[in-house]
Amino acid sequence: MIEIEKIDLTKIDEKNGYIFESKILKDELLIYFKDDKYYAVSSFCPHFGGPLEFAKNEIKCYWHGWKFDLKSHKCKNRQVNCKLKDYKIVIKKNILEISNGN
Repeated sequence: MIEIEKIDLTKIDEKNGYIFESKILKDELLIYFKDDKYYAVSSFCPHFGGPLEFAKNEIKCYWHGWKFDLKSHKCKNRQVNCKLKDYKIVIKKNILEISNGN
């Protein structure tokens, strides 16, 4: 079943991202803006569940320093095959609709 979380665009800091708990998607989400596009990913590192941050134009795990590509969401500084859980975003007027569906 596809679930949709709606967020007002005015809440998003395009420079530093926005982290919030989604009760609808049952995850804490990190929303960020890159190359004229919004992205939404789980704010937990797939390695050990550590908190992710969006700073200096990169996504990094605060605990162990894992860094993730901003578009593919794959880990880019370790030789592992893992990526962040990502969500689909559709913009309607000034609302981001974030969903777990394709």
